[in-house]
Amino acid sequence: MNTQACYISTRQKGSEGPYDIEEIFSRFNTEKSQQDVVIWTGGWINWVSLNVFIREYQKSGKFDCTPDKVSVFHPYSFIEALRKFFSCYACFNGRATRSEYWYFQLIFISYFVLDLIEKYFIARSAISGFVVMLAISLIWWLVSFLPYLSVLVRRLHDIGLSGWWCLIYYIPLLMVNIFTICKVPINCNVSEFFGYLFLFIKLAFVIILGIPDSKRGMNKYGVSEKYPHS
Repeated sequence: MNTQACYISTRQKGSEGPYDIEEIFSRFNTEKSQQDVVIWTGGWINWVSLNVFIREYQKSGKFDCTPDKVSVFHPYSFIEALRKFFSCYACFNGRATRSEYWYFQLIFISYFVLDLIEKYFIARSAISGFVVMLAISLIWWLVSFLPYLSVLVRRLHDIGLSGWWCLIYYIPLLMVNIFTICKVPINCNVSEFFGYLFLFIKLAFVIILGIPDSKRGMNKYGVSEKYPHS
């Protein structure tokens, strides 16, 4: 066991590793630090509570992963997803499960709600209200951009794809900026067509990315939180 690579996982940061046994004992040397942490290594049937592992390993110098000791994976709750949203602020390593990904999408919908409120103030010619909502939207976008991008990347990792595939999501935004900077003359019908096309691409990407289940076992991006044993 000492020579085997171990992986740990928390609800705040997902799976991390590999670590050896000495690193595990050094990093998690108190009962408090072991709470809500699970551990896994090759050959085990599932994640195991770290405090259970450490307690037994300290007694006998070994650990047998039997079914009664495993920790069953539970999908993320909204609060857990929100905590991970900020604790993994710009973490592009590791993997993100479906439940985590869809809660992040729910959080990001709030940006579009703010956008609708802005349009309401414009329609009412309420400039002061519009300026306030625009400022709030800008601040929210700056705060949430990196975490949202990191979730897209980690979700791609979870299904075995490179994080560079997330560029598909940002191509529409890039195209709009290029047209604006280059002052490309576009009539209203063409502009409306591209607007709907770009929206379709983004929505299709978001939905398709959230459909596949986690790839089992370990891939080059880490160990699956949901199915650690392939």
